[in-house]
Amino acid sequence: MKKMNRWHFLLVLALQGSFSCTERTEQASEIPEVLTEESDYGSLLPSKRYKENLVAKLYKEALEKDPQLQDIEADAETLREATSDALADYQKYTSLNERYWEGADRYLQQIQDSSLRMTVATTLEEARTLYEQKISSGHQQANTIYMRQRQLQDQLVLLKLMATLPMIQKYQQKEQPSMKAAQQVSKQYQALMKRIAAYNSKQVKQLELSSMK
Repeated sequence: MKKMNRWHFLLVLALQGSFSCTERTEQASEIPEVLTEESDYGSLLPSKRYKENLVAKLYKEALEKDPQLQDIEADAETLREATSDALADYQKYTSLNERYWEGADRYLQQIQDSSLRMTVATTLEEARTLYEQKISSGHQQANTIYMRQRQLQDQLVLLKLMATLPMIQKYQQKEQPSMKAAQQVSKQYQALMKRIAAYNSKQVKQLELSSMK
């Protein structure tokens, strides 16, 4: 029941992101090429291959074969560009204003006359308050977009996982290795260690007898 609830939760998240990851059996009908390439994944020696992002490689393969994924990625990229264009003026405007207020504060501290400094500080504060009132609506709209960017990024991460999970599961199903050879190797280890232990024990006894003479 817990397993079913977990999968139901993931499905709900996917639906909230306005995409569906159902019916991916066609993509997973064959072992992914990424997982069938000749490699040294089984080597006991350190390898750069272990540092490769297998999820990314699997997703790239899925992307090449799935038009729906291609459309989603294209729309996401278009939206990123549209967001950058839509917020460019706002970001420039707010950045320049913040730079001005920071500079104004530094200049304010240079006024030696305390009474004059307080008067100027009040004037600057009133001007900044007026600015904040004017830009508050812009802040709200920009913050909404920033929030949706984060939500979309979460959905895109989930998309990659849902697209690649059937691929690795198909590999698990079709390519589970036989461990008979490993069992034989394990027995050989045991046999060799037994021989070594017997030899060492014999040598120790001989040393003990020699020391007693």
